[in-house]
Amino acid sequence: MTNEENTAMFNSVILLGQNTLKAALAINVVFAVAALLLLGKLVGIMADLETFTLNGIDVAALITAFWILTLNSAAVAVAFGLSYVAQFMYAMQLKQYGSYVHAVVAVLTVWGYLGFIIGGYYIYQAF
Repeated sequence: MTNEENTAMFNSVILLGQNTLKAALAINVVFAVAALLLLGKLVGIMADLETFTLNGIDVAALITAFWILTLNSAAVAVAFGLSYVAQFMYAMQLKQYGSYVHAVVAVLTVWGYLGFIIGGYYIYQAF
């Protein structure tokens, strides 16, 4: 492969990774906002403060899900920003550092998706 083909392949991989991060960020933010709105509605209805439940709904699990989803949104947002840092490192011929940053981006993205699943589980458990 020529240098131009390698550059085109690299650009397509970076673009695919950035689109994946955009999707993960959107999913986590929307899910966190939905959990917050549901939590606000439930707490406003009058919760039983002794058991921290509301008509059989575990409010503590909803709060836990909200925090998990919020932290995941932050992790994915950091990963999104770091993807540009990795691209910059590769462009500056710092491939070793770019690889490290790219690995951090991959870990944060996987963490974002796993957190989405865990947050969804906590919301399921609340009901």
